[in-house]
Amino acid sequence: MSGCLVVLIITLLSVSLHGQQQQCGIGCNLCSYPYGSQNSASLTCTQCMMNYYLAPVTQSTGSNSPFNMCLPCLNSTFSLQGSTTCTPCQSLCLTCNYSASSCQSCIDGAYLNGTTCIACPNGTYIEGNTCLPCASSCRKCSIIASNCLSCNDGYYAYQSLCFACPTYCTVCKDSTSCSSCVSAAYLNGTNCVTCPNGTFFGGNIGVNSCVVCSLDCKTCNSTNCFSCLDGYYPRGLYCIPCQSTCTSCNSTASSPNSLRSLFTNLFKLHQRYLLYLSLLFLCKWTLMSALSPLLQIL
Repeated sequence: MSGCLVVLIITLLSVSLHGQQQQCGIGCNLCSYPYGSQNSASLTCTQCMMNYYLAPVTQSTGSNSPFNMCLPCLNSTFSLQGSTTCTPCQSLCLTCNYSASSCQSCIDGAYLNGTTCIACPNGTYIEGNTCLPCASSCRKCSIIASNCLSCNDGYYAYQSLCFACPTYCTVCKDSTSCSSCVSAAYLNGTNCVTCPNGTFFGGNIGVNSCVVCSLDCKTCNSTNCFSCLDGYYPRGLYCIPCQSTCTSCNSTASSPNSLRSLFTNLFKLHQRYLLYLSLLFLCKWTLMSALSPLLQIL
């Protein structure tokens, strides 16, 4: 008999609470009649359920009576029962419960491992609970390997695919328009142009064109010669002659004539520039001689 009485009491309490929740409104755990009113239309919430927060509402009737209702927390936030504010979840959580780190679902680009959201690194995408590699040209992708969201250097995006930029181009917006080039090339309009053998691009020395390498040097930059004509080897900016019996060499460090060869090569280079200056002076003198009678007439 006593057992039946307990069941009856529990059932009545359950029905009573259920009816109270229906009266209080969605998300409301406890409510009351303000100022002793028994009008169901004036019920105001005093405590919200989990993931709802208590918000004051102005009544359209113009009544000054306080009126509160429960509003749901937005994605990536949560609240405990009775809370008046929503708290942010951890950055990778889309929804969470009980605490910021107790994730129930994750934002795009992360997957749920227990109650923790794990982000896949750039160059991978999520399949189930695994990070798989994107296509080699993709920096970021989604759903499948070839659905690219952004591209690696040297590629441009078109309709979720990555295509290679033109030759020598590191950054481009399409197949014809470059905005940055590899170090061995320079930008001419929207095209990347390379300098021929025996020259280098002089951008880092303030010259926006190809500059001639030192004498007998085939490939170089502004600080080093990398390869020389047959019978020479590179040292710094210059090419040094091999020993007389060699047609090619890596060095003549053991030869007593190596230092002499270096100065000889420098002297030849100096002579070349003196010749250029002499020709320039001769052209100027010839031009002035030709113009002198004309200037006297004027």
